[in-house]
Amino acid sequence: MKLGIVVVYLVSDRMGPLLDLHLRKIEEHTDVPYTIYGSVNRLRPEYRRILDRRRDVKTFQISPAYEEVEESRRYVKGVVGRVAATENGYYSDRLVELALADGVTHICTLHVDSFPVQSGWVDHLLTRTGDSVPVAAMLRAENGDTMLPMPACLFSTSEFAETARPRFTITPETEALPDWTPFLERYREEFDTGFGYAFALHRHGMGFAPLRRSNLRDDHYLFAGVYDDIVFHLGAAARIDVEPQVVFRGAWRGQGLTREYAEARTHAERQPLIVASDVENRRTFEEIWQKLTRDPDAYIESLRSGARET
Repeated sequence: MKLGIVVVYLVSDRMGPLLDLHLRKIEEHTDVPYTIYGSVNRLRPEYRRILDRRRDVKTFQISPAYEEVEESRRYVKGVVGRVAATENGYYSDRLVELALADGVTHICTLHVDSFPVQSGWVDHLLTRTGDSVPVAAMLRAENGDTMLPMPACLFSTSEFAETARPRFTITPETEALPDWTPFLERYREEFDTGFGYAFALHRHGMGFAPLRRSNLRDDHYLFAGVYDDIVFHLGAAARIDVEPQVVFRGAWRGQGLTREYAEARTHAERQPLIVASDVENRRTFEEIWQKLTRDPDAYIESLRSGARET
């Protein structure tokens, strides 16, 4: 087995400890041959030097960069009112191609804020996949998702990636397929990075093995999740410092559903609730961030075991 771990390294100024933790946990818990294929566009020089010093990481300055290409603009036209691609998805597609060209047998996408939390995680993912289920991935039911494979941990056989050619970015060619519109109309509320993989599985009559949130203790319904007790995902680390608003589908669709939002009938009624959700998410993220950076091993174990951290 040769595992290709695909990571888009988008790291804000203060997230250096998260990068170190992510790399340490991958090294600590991965007991099969692996290489990390990481894009470093917009990565601070000091963080890039951390990656460049590691023998298990191959870094790539993807060219053309996402913000520089006309191609990136055409990805957003097919879904009215939605962005049909993300910068993460754009780079992830190219990293998968590079990993496949390097001869990997399996692909696993991670985010910079996700990583394994126990050894044997790759064997666990292998046992979850098979001929008709070539993908295992996070399913954030707590976010209201029912079919979306979340690429904070998305494990795939190379055979599926090469034959089905799934993409994280949705191209006009995909939008022109006759079964795209019915699929989109059925699941449009789950449109996110990973939607293209869900569509490819659907077209080939295949499914994916869901990795579900297994926390025995929660500080937030979506942040700081452990999935199948093998992979941790902080959530929103690449967004929290750069986006004006951090709100999730689960704020009104999943376990984070609020009665006030469900009963709101107009945008004017919903808007203050969305603003309040953003404020609460940011406050909770900062509390979790302090716990995670103070003693990451103890904090993650407390989530897994249900014990209160000391």
